[in-house]
Amino acid sequence: MGPTRRWNEKSGRVAASRGDCLPGTLLTFRWRARYVYLAASPCPGLAAGENTLLSESPRIPLQEHLRRVTANHERDVAEGWGRVQMPMALDRKYPNAPANFRWQWVFPQDRRWINPTTKEQGRHHVDASLVQKAVRDAVSRAGPTKRATCHTFRHSFATHLLEGGYDIRTVQELLGDNDVKTAMIYPHVLNRGPAGVRSPADGL
Repeated sequence: MGPTRRWNEKSGRVAASRGDCLPGTLLTFRWRARYVYLAASPCPGLAAGENTLLSESPRIPLQEHLRRVTANHERDVAEGWGRVQMPMALDRKYPNAPANFRWQWVFPQDRRWINPTTKEQGRHHVDASLVQKAVRDAVSRAGPTKRATCHTFRHSFATHLLEGGYDIRTVQELLGDNDVKTAMIYPHVLNRGPAGVRSPADGL
């Protein structure tokens, strides 16, 4: 896999993106039973971690993917690269950390970027637009009349949890919302009213 130029010459940084599908580093990706622990970093000053659900179906494919990421990273290091940009200038305190596998992206780019000035090479995470395009194409093939995006999965996730009888506080925690008021939109989306209530007598 040859390098491809992804370096932003104006800012001097690797191009990054934001959205509903940004991955984290391996350092902040933790298996906990049926949960994944996501955090910005265990470093002081960064956002606290969050737990979210991991369904059973992608568990084995994800573990296989991480083995491939490991192999690619080892090749990068052997070729003199394999370093990532560190938050809060941590590379000054821990100069070997940028090449440590625990700091690498879960979903790295297929090809390395290259800084045309220093010739340094590395990998950032895959651009969110690639995932967004894949979702858009899948939606188009499925043929629904309503528009659907990556963010739609978030709404569907919360709505199905409430339909399954889980309380709003649990939904708030799994969505990572700071305020329960943010998650209160979903009960309104269900809009089932008294007709959606099951009589306690039915459980006798």
